[in-house]
Amino acid sequence: MVKDNKSGLPFKPAVLRDRDGDLTKPWYVEFYAFDEKSGGLVRKRVSISMNFRDKKSRTAEGNRIVGMANDLLKKGYHFPKQGIAVQPGIPPEKEILVKALQFSLNAATPALGEKSTLTYQSALNKFMAYPEAAGMTVDQFETRHAILFRDYLLTELKNAPRTANNTIQHLQVIFSRFQERTGIKENPFKFKSLRETATERNIAFSDADRATVEEYLLKHEPGVYFFTRLMYFAFIRPGELLKLQVRHVHMPKGYITVHGLIAKNGKTETAQIIPALANELQSRINFERPEHYLFSSDMEQGKFPLYRSEFEKL
Repeated sequence: MVKDNKSGLPFKPAVLRDRDGDLTKPWYVEFYAFDEKSGGLVRKRVSISMNFRDKKSRTAEGNRIVGMANDLLKKGYHFPKQGIAVQPGIPPEKEILVKALQFSLNAATPALGEKSTLTYQSALNKFMAYPEAAGMTVDQFETRHAILFRDYLLTELKNAPRTANNTIQHLQVIFSRFQERTGIKENPFKFKSLRETATERNIAFSDADRATVEEYLLKHEPGVYFFTRLMYFAFIRPGELLKLQVRHVHMPKGYITVHGLIAKNGKTETAQIIPALANELQSRINFERPEHYLFSSDMEQGKFPLYRSEFEKL
């Protein structure tokens, strides 16, 4: 067991479990982090994609995750208590920004995959280490400050433009979760990305492109639009959405259950229903048929699930 010099929280470093080199079995990275609720260490496993089909590539991916996890553990990564306010009684715009972002990420963690959690936490840790942001409240931090932070990523941390853009985009997503819970209107991390070196990789939609696509789907493909809202607001994977039934949606309690039998990682998890998603669920779902699947033929609610092969043809 190790104690981090900065936070004083105990942890056990991440290690790669390669199943004795057997590529037919799932490999994973394992570590132990401090859990505020239990007061002890809790094991966490991060699965490595089976798409890495040879030993060299899977080992390289595993070592990358090990390095990322250990870096976060040394900086105090742990499992905080859920469901508490950042500072009860204080207006959201007066909350300390870094605390508000960490709170928002913590609230979304149950619905995130292990890799996604590490990725978002890594981006947030960069921001928390940025001296100029220390002590700033939500209303004090503006887009110009976010642009200066991006400059810090490029000049001080020597990040490539793509890496800097990705970090800003991750922070934009985290802040959007804070917006959904508080009604804050402006997202300071939402601004034009840096131009990147030409690449053959897919480029994400711009905000304008996304708005155009969403408007088209809402008018012409409402089922697909509803599907994308669940992905965006609840962090539920496409394959899991196709297996969700009405009985998994608990409106009064404010969460969606993704059972281990349908979850990609084999673990039962919950996704919070935020107000924006609640409106979509109420308008789209017939809750009198709990055995129905959310997505059946024509992307409508029905008795039988829509198979992935059929979904991909849409």
